[in-house]
Amino acid sequence: MRFGNIILICILLFIFSCSSKQEKTESKPLKKEKKETVQIIESKKPDSSQKQSESIPETEEERSQKNCDEYFKNRFPKDSVKARIIDKIISRNSDSLSPSNLKFLEALKTQEKDLAFKHVLNPIFRLKEEELGIVFYPQYKRTETALISLSKEPELIEKHDTLDSEKLFFMNEMRFHPQILDSIYAGQEKPQIYYYTPSRMDSARIKDLGKFYGECLYYYEYSLQDSLIDSRDSLLIASSLKLNLEFGGDSNVDSLIAKSFDESCFDCPSSEYLLKSFARLRGVDNLYFSYADTFPINDELETPARALIYVQEDKFTYLWYSEVDLFGCSCL
Repeated sequence: MRFGNIILICILLFIFSCSSKQEKTESKPLKKEKKETVQIIESKKPDSSQKQSESIPETEEERSQKNCDEYFKNRFPKDSVKARIIDKIISRNSDSLSPSNLKFLEALKTQEKDLAFKHVLNPIFRLKEEELGIVFYPQYKRTETALISLSKEPELIEKHDTLDSEKLFFMNEMRFHPQILDSIYAGQEKPQIYYYTPSRMDSARIKDLGKFYGECLYYYEYSLQDSLIDSRDSLLIASSLKLNLEFGGDSNVDSLIAKSFDESCFDCPSSEYLLKSFARLRGVDNLYFSYADTFPINDELETPARALIYVQEDKFTYLWYSEVDLFGCSCL
């Protein structure tokens, strides 16, 4: 009986041994097949150099857009870039700048949040016979949830204007609100600003605040007490500061502006190429005030403009620029 058991055990061990060898033998091809699969997957990864060579070429429209983006970036730099440029101007001309001109440049670097006529630079236009004043657009800051006004005028006018908002865009007329400044400066004279023509400086007082409502045009305006202003004068810019200017144009600067103008980068007509220099900030050789306009009424150009231009050899940058869109681009 014991002998039989021994034989049975031996038979079972033999069968188990054969089965184990067979399993090991069958498992080897599986490992090889897995390795070959990995190699196939890796071979399908795109070669980086091949991917670059097969990239879609830049279209003419894309190249044009890049050129225009660079064009506007150089002419109208961000506030931080303008601040660095102004710092360089101050550093290079510190010995020749008057205290008032130095104060002007320092103020030009900051974002102004006061009433517009207190700004260091504003454009003056006579867009209609009876309208002579500081023309401006409120500044806004966009956040994730809202559009915040950095200017006080929209809120002031909203409080005093009872006109139905749905009718505003079809009036095409200026509405002044004398009660606004009368209440702010009750019992005292209204503030004074300095204005500049192509040949001289003078002063005038602010009169009223108003807004022009139109279908394709809107703007805010501080009218001037013009009884003492010579009707033959071409008023160009206003400042809260008394600037020291060297009056007179520079034909080389005017030519540079005209030649560098790229009409293809503008969606709407622009009169920028017609800018003419009329004065230079005393103490700085290459900082010019300029204008594009016709007189006495400033309504013959599509975008009458005022600007402060910093010139470096064959390039220039606007440190300040303001225009009125009389063409009506907002309706396109």
